[in-house]
Amino acid sequence: MENLNEILRELRREYNLDEDRAHLMGLSDGGTGTFFHALSNTTPWASFCPFIGHPNVLNHEASRADGQFYAINLRNKPLFVANGLEDPLYPAEEVSLYLDLFRRAGAPLIYRPQEGGHNVRWWSELSGDIRSFQDQNPRIALPDTLVWASSDLERYGRAHWLVIEELGITSNEGGVADENILELPVGFSPRRVRAFPRDLPGGYVELIRDGNTIRARTRGVRRFRLLLSASQFDLTQPVTLEVNGRPPESRRLERDP
Repeated sequence: MENLNEILRELRREYNLDEDRAHLMGLSDGGTGTFFHALSNTTPWASFCPFIGHPNVLNHEASRADGQFYAINLRNKPLFVANGLEDPLYPAEEVSLYLDLFRRAGAPLIYRPQEGGHNVRWWSELSGDIRSFQDQNPRIALPDTLVWASSDLERYGRAHWLVIEELGITSNEGGVADENILELPVGFSPRRVRAFPRDLPGGYVELIRDGNTIRARTRGVRRFRLLLSASQFDLTQPVTLEVNGRPPESRRLERDP
């Protein structure tokens, strides 16, 4: 993750790139790594295109994928996913179980399973659709709705203008359901298993902006920071924040370099 972020920063320093049209794509283990970024590192990217990868590989010790994974983080960016129907390594029907979970969590996702095995022989047929998908989905750098969950705040605590700073239980918690269950086909026992094991405490924040008013719902988060931009808010007027249905607070913010 650090490597790709630095490559992106270097490219932006040297070339006049549109920062809202950087799309992340990967093949095989690179496809799995693309799922990792979608779950853990959404801020720099416009969309995610994992090809012939498998989210379950992130659970394997050999992948050394640190952190815990929360499907609701996939709500923030669109995904275009493709796998081979005859792939013996990452079978499309197995991957589809995770994609069903991601859809239940609210991920905007297109899945295009293709004839073939663990290869991209279908690339010439699908590349036009991939390009159209990317052209139609530039990054919204300052989204009006945002949700982010994390257990490792030092590395994965930020999404765009939200930074989770401290975990812990507070009053009046609520919010979206934490989808993490795979629904296995008939004949499997057990029928329901956890998609991503979690042993550490985590929490999430959901934000909805309406003008200069922000409504936040949290679970397992004691403190969070909002990075407010004059491109998104009218900073000549008070900003109002309502958290978990408590009485809203309004404050005029002083701009300070």
